[in-house]
Amino acid sequence: MNNFSFPELIFSAALVLIFSAYIGLPLLLRLIFPQKMWVGILLSLFFIPFGQLYISGGMYWFLGLGLLEILAATFKSGLFFSLLAFLASPVIMYFRMAKENERVSPRSSGTPIAENRGHAGD
Repeated sequence: MNNFSFPELIFSAALVLIFSAYIGLPLLLRLIFPQKMWVGILLSLFFIPFGQLYISGGMYWFLGLGLLEILAATFKSGLFFSLLAFLASPVIMYFRMAKENERVSPRSSGTPIAENRGHAGD
């Protein structure tokens, strides 16, 4: 059947836990601290491709930055691609958060907000 030894199983389980934490942390922080710029920037710095999952619709950015990281690991002089991903990730997160906050924030329509219209004699 399977010829897995105990250390290989432990190593595989550790890899699954680490990968789950990398994916789960941005998704969990999205629920705990929704739309916080500082959380998004920190996640994009420390978890370079995975931090983009903090905002919904981040899969394309995750794949693009992941590709840069794969290129950095593939080539001998991959420092350029790694540095590019490191610098691009927080910049992308900043512009995505600014666009998201602009879309979510209420816009004033020019009409005054209705005050309490209750009448004392009703």
